[in-house]
Amino acid sequence: AFGLVYALTWLPGLGEPDWQMQSLGALLASVGANISALPEPVQFWPALFLVSTLGAPFINGLFGLGEEIGWRGFLLPRLMPLGKARAYLLLGVIWGLWHAPLVAVGFNYPGYPILGIVWMCGLTTAIGIYFNELALRERSTLLAGWLHGLFNSQSYGVWRILFPNVNPLIGGITGLIGIGVWLAIGLNEARRTSVPAKRPRVAADQVV
Repeated sequence: AFGLVYALTWLPGLGEPDWQMQSLGALLASVGANISALPEPVQFWPALFLVSTLGAPFINGLFGLGEEIGWRGFLLPRLMPLGKARAYLLLGVIWGLWHAPLVAVGFNYPGYPILGIVWMCGLTTAIGIYFNELALRERSTLLAGWLHGLFNSQSYGVWRILFPNVNPLIGGITGLIGIGVWLAIGLNEARRTSVPAKRPRVAADQVV
C-alpha cells in the first residue's frame, strides 16, 4: 500500500525521491550531528526499510495498542448500533480530531493548521475502514494495535525520509493520494467481508 502511494506520488512528479539523503543530512547537520557517520545510500535504504517493516512495528504496536484499546476496543462496538457507515465515519472523525492539537502546531501537515485537521480526519476515516473491518472480523484489539503500529512505522520511517519534499495535502501518505489508496483498500475489505461465503457443493452420494 505504501509502495503504491509513493509510486502514485512519484510518477506524476508530485515528489522526487532523495536517494542521496541530502535532506536527512541537512536535518542532522542542523542539530550538530556528524553526518560523515551516515552509511552509504546503498546500505542505508535497505537497512531502514527492514527496520521500519520488521522491527519498529513491535515497538510502535505497543503505543498503537494504547490508542486502539479506546478506538477499536471500546468506542467502535458502542457506535455500531448506529449502522456500520455512520459508526465508521463518526469514529474516523473523532480519531482525526484527537490529533488536532498536534496538527495545529505543524505535525504531519506543516503550514496547514486548519486544512491539516480536515485532511487528518479524512485520513483516519480512510484507514479506519480497514482497521475496523479486520478488528471486527477477527474480534481482536491486539490486531488493531499491531496494524496501527505498522502503519506508523511506515508513515514515519523509510517513506517520509525518501520523499521529504512532498506537499502533505496532495502526495504521500497524508495527502489525497494516500487517503484515496487507503479508502479503496478499506472499501474493498468491507466488500469482501460483506460477501457471504459460497455454500460448498454437495456430492451426489451425500444427498439422501
